[in-house]
Amino acid sequence: MSIYPQNADPEHDPHPTDVFRSYGAHSLSGQVGHHWVFNNRTDAAHTHLCRGYDGTNCAFDIAARPAFEADMTPINSINLVRP
Repeated sequence: MSIYPQNADPEHDPHPTDVFRSYGAHSLSGQVGHHWVFNNRTDAAHTHLCRGYDGTNCAFDIAARPAFEADMTPINSINLVRP
């Protein structure tokens, strides 16, 4: 799962600011504004964007493989969930 820089187009700037490879909750820091989030898992895992820390109060669910542009300002953690 990758998060790209604020207002960057991953097609033209393929350098994510954050990459998460392990399942479970991951707290975020300094992610504000609009970012492309890419759940590049190939095993049908889901990524949840959460308003609370430690994977709580999840607001968005991103299935495996799609990219999603999200306002990361209210997001304080992500949770990678196994299929």
